[in-house]
Amino acid sequence: NPQHLAGTMLSISVVLVEKGEIERAVKLLQEAKALAAEYELNKILIKINMNLGNIFHMKGSYDDSLSYLMQTLELLGENDDRSIKARILHNIGLAYKAKHEDAKALESFNQSIELSTISENNHMKSLTYLEKSEILYREDDLSAGTALATSAFQAFSQFGDRLSIGETYKVLGMISGKRKNYRTAQAFLENSLRISRDHNKPLNVGQTQVELAHLFIEQGDTDKAIDFLNDAKASFVDLHALARVSEVEGELSALVK
Repeated sequence: NPQHLAGTMLSISVVLVEKGEIERAVKLLQEAKALAAEYELNKILIKINMNLGNIFHMKGSYDDSLSYLMQTLELLGENDDRSIKARILHNIGLAYKAKHEDAKALESFNQSIELSTISENNHMKSLTYLEKSEILYREDDLSAGTALATSAFQAFSQFGDRLSIGETYKVLGMISGKRKNYRTAQAFLENSLRISRDHNKPLNVGQTQVELAHLFIEQGDTDKAIDFLNDAKASFVDLHALARVSEVEGELSALVK
């Protein structure tokens, strides 16, 4: 039964990712994708492509992530579940945000928010609000960024989504740092780091460690910044996220000179 086999391979790949066996998960997902494509199992193919997109995003291979997510979007018909489309557009926005193509990221996020609103998926909408708030932070629209992050925080509190609360603390810490409220920023970022560690999320841990490093660079404390960047590098090495490791190594080189 190809459908059952492809579904089982998909389930196993999820477990492998949780265990940190990323390359085995990718190999299994690509085998499942070939099987699903051969038998035109579009519903499973959509899930496989989404998972591959997420894994390559985690690894820092953003173009590969975008490729899988765009394929997923093409598989969806006009009348397919708006919540799924909202999630795919959200993830496409994440990839563009990581590539610093902020205009494209905002376009994807806004489309996702519109679909989440129509489908009354408030959790998905709040996740996208949080990501959009980081774009606004980059554009120095700190008031609008804070408003969106605060709205997301309130929703995550209602849903009991502690991991997303931790991610909100990270963004609020970044905003506070840009406002030069360094003590508040550090408190937010340390709370984010603690929650990510509690949930055993090395990607979130590494990203927050990078932001703590940036906070100490802003304050002129190079030694602490280097410590956090080395910690972030270790987090990304554990994920086999070589592109992210290279980014951190570049920042370390600039500080050590």
